[in-house]
Amino acid sequence: AMNNLKYNLFDYNTKQDLEDLPTTWDGYDIFPFRSKFFASDGKQIVAMSGKFHSAWGEFGGFKHRDALLYEVASMVAFGANVNIGDQLHPSGLMDMDTYKNIGYAFDYVKKIEDYGIGGKHVSRIGYYSPLNARSGEGTARMLLENQINFNVINRMDDWSKLETIIIPSATQLNQKIVNRLNSFTDRGGKLLIMGKSILKPNKGLWFDIGADYLGQPNFDIDYTVISKKLKNENLVESPFLNYNAALRFKANDAEVLASIKEPYFSRTPSSFSSHQNTPNKLENSEHAAIFQKNNITYIAHNLDIMYFSSGARIHRDLFKSVLDLIHTNPMVSTNLQSSGRINLLHQPEHNRYVAHLLYATPIQRGRAQVIEDLVPIYNTTVELNIDENIKKVYSVPGYKKLKVKKINGKNFVSIPEFKAHVAVVVEYQEWKLY
Repeated sequence: AMNNLKYNLFDYNTKQDLEDLPTTWDGYDIFPFRSKFFASDGKQIVAMSGKFHSAWGEFGGFKHRDALLYEVASMVAFGANVNIGDQLHPSGLMDMDTYKNIGYAFDYVKKIEDYGIGGKHVSRIGYYSPLNARSGEGTARMLLENQINFNVINRMDDWSKLETIIIPSATQLNQKIVNRLNSFTDRGGKLLIMGKSILKPNKGLWFDIGADYLGQPNFDIDYTVISKKLKNENLVESPFLNYNAALRFKANDAEVLASIKEPYFSRTPSSFSSHQNTPNKLENSEHAAIFQKNNITYIAHNLDIMYFSSGARIHRDLFKSVLDLIHTNPMVSTNLQSSGRINLLHQPEHNRYVAHLLYATPIQRGRAQVIEDLVPIYNTTVELNIDENIKKVYSVPGYKKLKVKKINGKNFVSIPEFKAHVAVVVEYQEWKLY
């Protein structure tokens, strides 16, 4: 079954170890990613969790009811039907405290289900899943933690509404996919490609990125130095460490957005400096970290795998800075912090978009990742850029009307306060030709 899933659905022409398939993802982002992954099939999606603290089939284990509430809100927010599992005692008697907790969660589902379940995922950003756990989840985390709404496009037939496509570093491309991506860039679409995905299996590059491939890295680590184009309040201008060195590309017909400084040498038992890694040389290397030619931007590091393994915020901020440079017209964005989540659904049968916002902070407690404190979030701004004429905006649950402010042609609404979840409903008037 795994072989059929991997090779038939995703057009791979080279094999990859099954251990890299994301079949054991855990944590509170499993519903968002998998819902997006299957959303383009046009079929109903059912998300399932359990009432247990640690794992399935745990007699006497209880997840706190607020954690259940967050999970079911996440399921609805990402368009999925809701299923919470239990395990029946051998006596055949139901544990009523279990169903009080589940009932508490489903009371909330009842308030919001009409605004989520079965909704169509919409975004101008496409993410091509590599089916590699480290690369795939690393990229998904950088997107979700930056509140960047996206569609997983492996199974999506229509790319006409997309403006930017992200290719993670472990994506196994083939000529069929590349032909489709070339058609996408020919009509003005932007590509963001990372790491080794640019390399053909035998020799050469899948795309013209305006650079010569010099080979594998010479050192164990290296350092990135950003240009002024990528500068923002979260990125330092000093060289910052990459825990894995980049592939070496010499840009000759591309604009360099970030340079590389190499270490004096690789740290080994026979040659070492400091406690962890060798410092950088003062001069830039001949090969670049990030560069751009026409509609293709290339990041030479396996940035997604590095973020998955090491979790350095500076790498996530670098990814966002690059994406913000090439994708300037998101359908929805928000000022939530990294534990916040956003998703935009379209319900054309009701002439409305629904932007779902979530916020909870998972904490590692022993062997379990728990959601414990649902804190109130204040003064959240949501930016909406849709083509339709907005008629009315309100929040759910509660049907509180929200005022729309227009600034430089863009629509902004402010949510005074929410806890765990809120949905911003945008009803629109269809354009009519007379």
